[in-house]
Amino acid sequence: MAEKKEASEQEIQTLDMADFAELDRLLEETVADPNGIPGAVLVALNKKGETLYSNCAGKRSLSPDASEMTMDTVFWLASFTKFMTAIAVMQCVEKGLLNLDEPVGNILPEYLEPKILRGYTAEDQPILETAQRTLTLRSRHSSLGFDFHLLTHTSGLSYDLFDEKLVEWSKKTGRKENQSSGTLEGFRYPLLFEPGFGYVYSCGLDWAGQMVERVTGSPSLEAYHRKHIWEPLGLKETTFKISSNTELSARRAGLAIRNPDGSLTFGVHKPRDIGADICPGGSGLYGTGTDYARVLAEIINDGGVLLKPETVKEMFRPQLPDARYLQEEFNSSSTSPISMAPNWDNPTEVQYGLSFLINIHETPTGRAAGSAQWSGAANTYWWADYKKGIVGVVMAQIVPFCDKKVIDLYKAFETAVYKNVDKV
Repeated sequence: MAEKKEASEQEIQTLDMADFAELDRLLEETVADPNGIPGAVLVALNKKGETLYSNCAGKRSLSPDASEMTMDTVFWLASFTKFMTAIAVMQCVEKGLLNLDEPVGNILPEYLEPKILRGYTAEDQPILETAQRTLTLRSRHSSLGFDFHLLTHTSGLSYDLFDEKLVEWSKKTGRKENQSSGTLEGFRYPLLFEPGFGYVYSCGLDWAGQMVERVTGSPSLEAYHRKHIWEPLGLKETTFKISSNTELSARRAGLAIRNPDGSLTFGVHKPRDIGADICPGGSGLYGTGTDYARVLAEIINDGGVLLKPETVKEMFRPQLPDARYLQEEFNSSSTSPISMAPNWDNPTEVQYGLSFLINIHETPTGRAAGSAQWSGAANTYWWADYKKGIVGVVMAQIVPFCDKKVIDLYKAFETAVYKNVDKV
């Protein structure tokens, strides 16, 4: 038997992909491989919500009696949540309930006078310095320079379980709650730098979600999203409250762990809503690939029933007056196990929109310059091409992030979509 080798990015892009047959074959081979992917869902739509490609294969988990993967399988969306929260924020902006350029402390007293962690005293007490710049939702020009915000991860906030400085701070202060505690206090920690003078992936969208709740009087982000995002589109398979939704829970994909030798083992995922006091706007959603793709398509259709066209244009506008901190982080991450954009083999010029990464130049797959993309921790990925009117969603449920098997499928999927879009 000939030795099986993995396709390189160049090989994937030169596959025939005629009528998606090559993609179908790759998907089936990937889920059939014991060390491939247990199961996956792929969805691509145009801006009218019409299907360009839709397929699934494999099983929902590694269990011997696992159900077949189906298009209505429910996944932990993780950081897919951020884009949904950004839509809610922009709806509030349109209604005059939020202003992108006003200090968030007007609504979040927790960050009225944000403090920056500068080090520790000889007695291991934190040295906290009041920030000179205010936190906002979006960058703005001012006499002092630029104020930065929660939607682009330039606020100075981070995530306490991922950042060594905050891990140390939690230990030295005896802090018991963290970002996984399901409480507001779990997201409350000092800044790591002066707002605007760095880029660190953060809980900014979790706090933005709290702002939506407070200015709308909504009992939860779940209630707000359902009324203002999901119901207008007829979507019923997305929720923060997965553990209390028996129908969706029964269809949830199980988590798999990729071991260093490439093999797969069972993983354990505790639903984020169990024992939670809040709906975390940065990572708490569960849903199907078809639901999520439908939201993406509605947005690139000049907002559809969700947002005004000028609002969508603003979301896709490069927001950082100085993108060097983002670019430095992006370039360094491209050679690390956790890349900001693992679907791109080489660093490219990037910017940030309102909650997502933007490619400045057209990609080798055919994605237009100015498109958006983001991902979720369990290897879920999305892109939205505003100019060409195409969205795509890749759904798997494997950790750690940047799984090569999923990424190879992602690259092939996107390549096939752009090669065949005029044939559909």
